[in-house]
Amino acid sequence: MDGIPDRRLRAAQLAGAAAIGILGSFVVDMPSGAFGAAVHFTGAGAAYAVGLGVLAAAGVLLTLRAHRAASAVRLLLLGANIVFFLPGLATDPVIAGGIATFCIALLSRDVFSYRPRTRREVRDPAGSTRPGQGGPAVRHLLLVSLLATVVIAGYGISDRIEALLACTLLAVLSLGLSAPRLLRRLRAGRRWPLIPAAFVLAAVPAW
Repeated sequence: MDGIPDRRLRAAQLAGAAAIGILGSFVVDMPSGAFGAAVHFTGAGAAYAVGLGVLAAAGVLLTLRAHRAASAVRLLLLGANIVFFLPGLATDPVIAGGIATFCIALLSRDVFSYRPRTRREVRDPAGSTRPGQGGPAVRHLLLVSLLATVVIAGYGISDRIEALLACTLLAVLSLGLSAPRLLRRLRAGRRWPLIPAAFVLAAVPAW
C-alpha cells in the first residue's frame, strides 16, 4: 500500500492535471475541435470542465483514502486530457502539447516507474514520529497554482467561474496540506509561519 506522502503527491498530481485541463479547455486554440478557438467558450468545453472537476474531487478523496477505485479514476482523468488535447497539436502545440505531455508523463510514471516506497519516519517538534512530510505534494500544487494564475491573468478569463473554481481547488488543497506543518512549527515556538498566513489574510479582500 502507498505511504501517506505518496498518496498526497498522487492526489496533488491529480488535482493539478484537472486544473490545467479545465483552464486549457478555455484557452486552447482548436477552431474545429470540441473546445473551439482560443478564449471562445463552448458548451462542450464547459461540460468538460465540470466533468473534470467532479472526477478530480472524487479522485483526490479516493487517493487519500487509499481506495482501490483511485487508480481507475486517475487513469480516466489523465486519459481524458490526453485524448481531448492531442487533436489540438496541429493548431496550438504549446497549450495542447503541454497538457498532453504533462498527463502522459504522469501516466508513464504510473505504468513504468512508480513503486511504493517506505518513507523514513520524521520526528516532529512535539516528539511524535510520523511518515515523511508531504512537501513534494505541496510544491507540486504551488507550482501548478502559479501556472494557473499566469494563464488566467494572461488570457483574461478571470470572469469565468470554472477558472476560478480550478484555482480555488488548488488553493484549498495547498493550504490543507501545508497548514498542519505550519501549525506544528508555531507550536514549537517558530514565528516564520506567520508570514504566509499574513499573505493569505491580505489576499482575502481581493475575493
